[in-house]
Amino acid sequence: MKKLLSMAAMLFALAPLCASAQAPKVFDYQGEVDLMCGLDAYNEVGYANLEIVNGIRFSRNLFVGAGLGLSVSLGDEAFLIPLFVDVKGYFPVARRVDLMAGIDLGTKLDYFYGTTGGWLMRPEFGLHFQFNRNLGLNVSLFYEYYGYGYILDTREYANLVGLKLGFHF
Repeated sequence: MKKLLSMAAMLFALAPLCASAQAPKVFDYQGEVDLMCGLDAYNEVGYANLEIVNGIRFSRNLFVGAGLGLSVSLGDEAFLIPLFVDVKGYFPVARRVDLMAGIDLGTKLDYFYGTTGGWLMRPEFGLHFQFNRNLGLNVSLFYEYYGYGYILDTREYANLVGLKLGFHF
């Protein structure tokens, strides 16, 4: 019994030497500046976008952020302000190259023509090139679905296909 108690006391005394506290997980900030050009084939209208996304890189494979931008319709010179949540998954292919798949979910605000904002959904697929720890380039193809209305009863839809070039830091 005495041996058992002394052995338990030794294990209890030596346990702090073996155990170490885990370092707290620190998530990395990631910012992006995206340039996009898209074409709505049905309405024959082109769009150009400039967007800024700020978020957190949870791991090498997952990014979640919130974005704000300016979208210009090249046909009628309308200005739209997209507000969205951006989720991206990165799938490593090589040391500095990843396949990328993501989706933006949100809305676009339009104060010039008085349209009601609608649902914005933009899936994208492409490549991510990492130049160094703080700088990278995303090149992707996207499809944008956006529903809007001039009055509450009438809905119109924009279906864009385009190219997105993004710099992240």
